[in-house]
Amino acid sequence: MTLRTRARLVALVSSLVFLALLGLFLYAYRGKLQTQRDLALTESLGFAITQLRTALFGFLVHPQAEPRDQVRAQFRVLTHLLQRQAPLIDASIRHDDQTRFAWEAVHRLVGESEALFAELGGARTDPRLAERDARTMDLLLVDSHSMILFVSQIRYRAGARFLQASSRENLTLGVLLAGLAGLGLVLFLVFERVILEPVHQLHQAAVRVAGGDLGLRLTSRRRDEFGALARAFDGMLDQLQETMVSRARLEAEIAERVRTEAALTASEAALRNAQRLAGLGSWSWDLQTGVHTWSDEIFNLYGRDPRLGPAVYPQIREYFTPASWERLAAAVEWARTDGLPYECEAELVRPDGRRGWVVARGEATRDAAGTIIRLSGTVQEITASKLAEQEIQALNAELERRVEQRTAELQAANRELESFAYAVSHDLRAPLRALSGFSQALVEDYGGRLDGEARSFLDQIQSASRRMGELIDGILTLSRSTRGELRRDPVDLSALAQGLLAQHALAEPGRQVVWEVAPGLCALGNASMLEVVMVNLIDNAWKYTAKTPAATIRVYAEERAGELWYGVADNGAGFDMAYRARLFQPFQRLHRQDEFPGIGIGLATVQRIIHRHGGTIEAEGVPGSGATFRFTVPATGRRPESLCKATPS
Repeated sequence: MTLRTRARLVALVSSLVFLALLGLFLYAYRGKLQTQRDLALTESLGFAITQLRTALFGFLVHPQAEPRDQVRAQFRVLTHLLQRQAPLIDASIRHDDQTRFAWEAVHRLVGESEALFAELGGARTDPRLAERDARTMDLLLVDSHSMILFVSQIRYRAGARFLQASSRENLTLGVLLAGLAGLGLVLFLVFERVILEPVHQLHQAAVRVAGGDLGLRLTSRRRDEFGALARAFDGMLDQLQETMVSRARLEAEIAERVRTEAALTASEAALRNAQRLAGLGSWSWDLQTGVHTWSDEIFNLYGRDPRLGPAVYPQIREYFTPASWERLAAAVEWARTDGLPYECEAELVRPDGRRGWVVARGEATRDAAGTIIRLSGTVQEITASKLAEQEIQALNAELERRVEQRTAELQAANRELESFAYAVSHDLRAPLRALSGFSQALVEDYGGRLDGEARSFLDQIQSASRRMGELIDGILTLSRSTRGELRRDPVDLSALAQGLLAQHALAEPGRQVVWEVAPGLCALGNASMLEVVMVNLIDNAWKYTAKTPAATIRVYAEERAGELWYGVADNGAGFDMAYRARLFQPFQRLHRQDEFPGIGIGLATVQRIIHRHGGTIEAEGVPGSGATFRFTVPATGRRPESLCKATPS
């Protein structure tokens, strides 16, 4: 079979397969277009019903002629839309019972609604007619809402059919593309076997012959054009073999020399490019002849015109600052006399005035007798790294200065705060003691002569005096809470919590409180400060669960984002999260004094201690359902719970 006959047969089969796949895709695409039209119709129908419902609301608000005409116009639009698209919809939903039911319901509701609206009158004075119109209007609104629901169902089903049609289209498109790909693959395989493979064989044979393999023979058994060509090729090789043997040897030698020279040229170019990119130049100095050799990058680093040739030693000193040349010259002399290798940073001064930094390296080469005959080395630019190093040193010096300044400011502020707290507490205590003492003397000496109102005034004065004393104590407590050196020792929080809860239970045996303390809770921090934290948190939990019948207190720990949080939770009075920011402000309270006594200094003290340790404290609460306080104490890279023994619950 000739090549032309084979080509015609392959083209016929390929055309039939392509037309079949294309017909399948067009059928699926036609189904998708139909579902798109259905979906567009449902959108138009939904919009018309929405417009009708809007017009009904307008007529309900203003039952006049113009709103009535608008409603009638919307009914006409809706009726026309249903009648015009009915044949297309009937064809699309003949196999969809749910859509057919919704479609018929919309038809029915439109007719019923139009009939009901025709019964409505204008503004009526007769109460019975007005009541009937109101009921009719309610039915219209209900029917319009039902129509919207049914249209939504139709839209949903149309969307589902659209998705199915799209899936079928995508599937058929995939089959079409896969078929085309397969057809292309088959054509390629046929083309490769019938044409490409023989051409490739001829190409390989030609390449081998061009390389000097004149003993190659194709020996093809094909009876087509390629078989005739292969036999002619073998005959040509028979004639060339005798005359090309010597020439092939000569060409092979020439080709090998060309490859070697090309590789050497490429290697030299790569070396020059690498030196340029790295800012690295190489040099050599023949001590016997005094000849200096520089790479191209050396000229670039020194800013010297390559036409001037390398600068000889010691004329090269003009490219360096005096201090740098002194160090570099000493290193070069040691290499010349003792053969010691060197590496020296030096500052350049180029002819155009630009400055830079380089690192110069060198080493000596000796002959068989041990005499130093050559120095060679490299020069690499380090200006960017040197400038960065100087900038970092300047930034570090500025940072140290700012830290010292800030530390001095903080120390001065702490001293002023301590002086203020001391002055306030001591200056206020004397008049407060006098006020409390005189009021107590009045009660003791003249209490029997005072009437009820006067005695009440004295009681309020004494209560206010005690409250003022507690506030002064709170100021001192807050100012002393973070004094002293912050040592980080293991602190057993579980043992602290157990002891504090046991003390409260012993002091108030009548209360029924269930508490749970997780074992092995340990933190690294100042022992006395962390004890103050636990005392305040547990005292608050005990105090604010006083009015809870089944009080519970839980001390636990949890890990979040790799950080350990310690928590104290209760089911007591709780608090409103809107006022959470006031919890940690001194003397700010969220409960009345007669409900839960206190001065509002405990949580402020806790926050200062936690911040002093570099930690964080947060609070959560629900009024009447309890509160939870969580805090962190950074462990500086260690797991603190491993430093304490487990405490039994």
